Parts: sequence; C-alpha cells; structure tokens
Amino acid sequence: NHYLKFVSANGVACEQVAGDTRGGTFEFVMPERDVTLGVIIQEFKPEEYPINAPVSQEYTVAVAKTAVAGEVVDVEIVVTNGMFAVSACLFNDTPCELVSSGTVTWKYRFTMPAEEVTLTVATDLERHLISLKQGEHTVSGCSTVATIGRRFPRYSTNVCTA
Repeated sequence: NHYLKFVSANGVACEQVAGDTRGGTFEFVMPERDVTLGVIIQEFKPEEYPINAPVSQEYTVAVAKTAVAGEVVDVEIVVTNGMFAVSACLFNDTPCELVSSGTVTWKYRFTMPAEEVTLTVATDLERHLISLKQGEHTVSGCSTVATIGRRFPRYSTNVCTA
C-alpha cells in the first residue's frame, strides 16, 4: 500500500482542495512559464506493536520484541527448573495455539493483534522428588517424581512404577 505524501509545482507545495492521502485535487497558481509537477508517493510502513514476555526463574521465553498486526508470532518456552511444566501460554489473556510440547521445550504461536501484547505463561504439574525409605510397604533404593494431585496406592509395594 502507498499514500500520497506531497505534490508540488516547480518545487512549491500545491494546496490539496479535495481527496485524501490516496489521491485528490490540488491547486497552484500558473506562472508565465512551464511548470514541472512533483509527486512524492510513499509506501505505508505497517505499525509494529510491542510484545512483552515474562521473566521467570522456572523458564525462559524466546519471542520477537515486536510484530505487525496479522503476523504469526512463534513463542518458545524452555523450562529451566525441571520441577515445573508449562500448562498454557496466553497473549492478552487469550490462549496461544500449542504447536509442540516436550519435557523441556514448549512451542506456541498466535496471530498478532493491532495492539501491544503481554504474554503469560502458566506452569503447573509442579513435581516433587520422592525418595522412599525402606519400610513395611516400600521398595528400597527407589525414587520417583510425583505430580501434585497424583494418587499413590496406600499399601503399594512398588510405588516407583505406580
């Protein structure tokens, strides 16, 4: 897209009497000599909007600092603390599309709106290392990672594979 920036006659600005930046009618006083008209047309530079990424000790976020409205923006979240997992990524409280997930890296994307964006990363599945001690209903030398909310059988003899 382009717009009309300036019209001149022999280097002197013409007066626009009708129209807008897409075109219009211009006037100038005709001198007693030839006139050279000048027209400056400029390309629209799409407006870029900022993207604000969260900072955390549990993860890092890689994303562009700005984007143009309508552009697809990729977000990569890498968990730096193995005791957390990413459950969601939102832009301005709207869920991003999950592209891929793993044990350490999650990839999301969203379409940039015509406004500033603030990303939010939700973590859950907080995990805690469980080291079991020898007892009546345990297996010795065993440890596992448990996710909050996961139930273990009360009298299991093999909790590590439960």
